[in-house]
Amino acid sequence: MANVRKNQRHRKEGRHKEAQVRLEARQNLSTQDVLDLLDQRLGKGLGALKERKRLNGLIEAAKKTSVSNTKKKKGKKNGKEEQKEGT
Repeated sequence: MANVRKNQRHRKEGRHKEAQVRLEARQNLSTQDVLDLLDQRLGKGLGALKERKRLNGLIEAAKKTSVSNTKKKKGKKNGKEEQKEGT
């Protein structure tokens, strides 16, 4: 019995290490890379609907923040707000 428990523990540790490697590999991919990988595995637009929706939302949010960061703010001059004359 003790030998069976050792084997179970060993397999569990091995699966845990493999999961960590997969997680690290996934973290190194961009959002678009993950979508491309899903298309490759499952077919273009097929399967993993919730994950695709989440990833597309992240891509859209990144586009919106990059667009808003490029717009210049009005009403400021030299880093300080302009004061209206007469006040």
